Amino acid sequence: LVAFGLPDSVMTALARATRISSLLPSASLPVVRLQSSRWAQDANVLPESIRAPLPEGGAFTRLRALRERPPLLIETATLVIPPGSNGLRIAAPSITLRDVTIVTNGAPLAIETETLDVTNSTIRSFAAGDAEAAGKNGGMVRIVLHDAMRGQLVVNLPGQNGAPGAPG
Repeated sequence: LVAFGLPDSVMTALARATRISSLLPSASLPVVRLQSSRWAQDANVLPESIRAPLPEGGAFTRLRALRERPPLLIETATLVIPPGSNGLRIAAPSITLRDVTIVTNGAPLAIETETLDVTNSTIRSFAAGDAEAAGKNGGMVRIVLHDAMRGQLVVNLPGQNGAPGAPG
């Protein structure tokens, strides 16, 4: 069908009618690459095009919106969600994580993608030493995969120890 040069709107209608998501057209956008860093980086270094929410709706609406975004590649980086923030949302057609640590600081993290390719990467609730502070829960991670995942993603979300009680 693609060889016949059908417009994107026709391909999308065909995908909906046949319920074959592979017929949805893909945008040819350059890969968003996060620069490697030895130091932790604020998660807001990710471009807004990756962090913006997807439209509400069915699977085809969400897949179509995903395919209009650039793929994401993060290598050798530590991303930190600022404490007290509303969390982080990452949505891209493909996400590649190589030697990446994402620290949530107890904030929610949502990842939505068609394919997730992971090598030596971790999502954790707090940085080393911060888990000794008192009282925050570990947060929540939601990962939505529309196709496949390669590799193993370690998710470690322990909460902090409870604070001492008030004197009695």
